[in-house]
Amino acid sequence: MVRYMRRLNNPQNACRLVQIAGTNGKGSTGAFLAAILKAAGIRAGRFCSPAVFCERETISFDGEMITEEEFASCMEPVSNAAQSMAEEGLPHPTVFEVETAVAYLFFSRKAAAVSEDQVLAVVEAGMGGALDATNVTEENLLAVLTSISMDHMSFLGESLREIAVQKAGIIKRGGMAVTAPQRPEVFGVLSERCREMDVNLLVSDPKKTENMELGLSGPFQRENGALALEAACCLRKMGYRISDAAIEKGLAGARWPGRFQKLGTDPDVWIDGAHNPDGVCRLCEAFKAQYGNRKAIMIAGIFQDKAAEEMVSIMSPYMRSLYTVTPKGPRGMPAETLKDIARRYCPCVTACGSVEEALKLAIKEAGKEGVVLSFGSLSYLHQVKEAYDQYAGKIM
Repeated sequence: MVRYMRRLNNPQNACRLVQIAGTNGKGSTGAFLAAILKAAGIRAGRFCSPAVFCERETISFDGEMITEEEFASCMEPVSNAAQSMAEEGLPHPTVFEVETAVAYLFFSRKAAAVSEDQVLAVVEAGMGGALDATNVTEENLLAVLTSISMDHMSFLGESLREIAVQKAGIIKRGGMAVTAPQRPEVFGVLSERCREMDVNLLVSDPKKTENMELGLSGPFQRENGALALEAACCLRKMGYRISDAAIEKGLAGARWPGRFQKLGTDPDVWIDGAHNPDGVCRLCEAFKAQYGNRKAIMIAGIFQDKAAEEMVSIMSPYMRSLYTVTPKGPRGMPAETLKDIARRYCPCVTACGSVEEALKLAIKEAGKEGVVLSFGSLSYLHQVKEAYDQYAGKIM
């Protein structure tokens, strides 16, 4: 990645970075913080992943998605640099590395356009932190650590401590660091890294958002909102003009697709990108807060490298029946495989040949008074939304 960015004249150096790493809540925390910065009138870019409904939604500036023209303009030199590396026998950059390069190049061009040497950029790690493609700078203003739990074990380590060490790699000398409340072993790792880097570690308090309106649904968003609030206060200490009013407006106005998002009613249809056990636990909290002890007709699409059995077992108390689908791509767990796993916890499981089939059957079973909930990989949720939009269009 360092070689790659060097060929593009190191556009990442045009950014004052706020880096976000963690297992769950990165996207929501970034959405809250970006909305706060916009409310405060601070010009800032944002990079997040994966895309849910539109590829361009991963890169934005001042709250607006990169345009098709801007994306194409940045992609050309980024693609050429990747091709030249491959021709020289170097590894070709991955899709995520290409997306990261496009984001940094876009932000550097925005810095030039607004006549600033550097612009603020809220950048979300894809996986890990220390060796993540986004972590190609030696400095940042602020490291933001969301909830850290077990995920991507084949890449990051088999223990929670090993995973935390990777996430802590975004904490850098000369910056500040803020974390959500963490398990003791995780907090120990983060504290140790901060001591090594001579950085103060602040811990956010979800109680600070109890009386605030949040633009994202679910009790767990109190934690993400509080973390964004604390990050905004850190930036304020650095001289950024962020008023309490801007913080409240940003928290209330934040939007982020695919996070306990309601698509429609009669029946209620929800989607959520819970793709690991910790994320599923948070989804259960949100569902219980919304519906109490009711059960839902569920749709699930899960990657093969995820803890599918644990996820289904956690969801099972809220599951009346389950329709399984196969997410697109080589990582997608076959619907039949997921069906066999799920039947240990739910007697009524059906493997479907498509998302459209699963949604149609789920809505029919739910009736007007029921609830349909799709969860799992973020990458398949856009298919659910497209299928629902078609369904809603036909009956309206």
